Amino acid sequence: TKAIIASSNWFDAEAKTCPATKHIDQNPTIEYEFPAKNASVDRLVAEWAYVERLFPKTAIKKPNLEPGTHTPGGYIAPSANPGDHPYFVGRTYNFMPRVHFKKIYATNSFRTVVSGVEGDIFQLAADLKAYLINLYGLDQIIILQVLEPHQKIFFEGDFVNDIKEFLLEKGF
Repeated sequence: TKAIIASSNWFDAEAKTCPATKHIDQNPTIEYEFPAKNASVDRLVAEWAYVERLFPKTAIKKPNLEPGTHTPGGYIAPSANPGDHPYFVGRTYNFMPRVHFKKIYATNSFRTVVSGVEGDIFQLAADLKAYLINLYGLDQIIILQVLEPHQKIFFEGDFVNDIKEFLLEKGF
């Protein structure tokens, strides 16, 4: 097969008046001939299994464990169901609690973010605040912000492991 790309056919007629493209009609016509070996495509079904192994995994398999089971790697299967508490915190796509650490470089401060909260988010914020005050005492000031439309709670400071521990105790 033969492909012809003519420089005079693909550009705007007013391109000759533009200073950047006024000499565009002086470009030669480009001709390219595809080799005959590329004219057809072979389908080798036997070798397709080797190609499929190279594709990335599209989904992570859900662990087949009883609720509340502890694995040697530190994973704890969720045991809470929606309706057990007035709120529910889901898990990420890799089945870990949705608690994240965020560093804000502009103010050199740290935040802990709890995301994916469904139900009474204000009750969860109050329970988490009471848990953290009980853990650290009244000397530690707990500053938090609840964003109900985004289903997130922001805590000033690094409380990631403490909040994960609280959620895992509740069965999330």
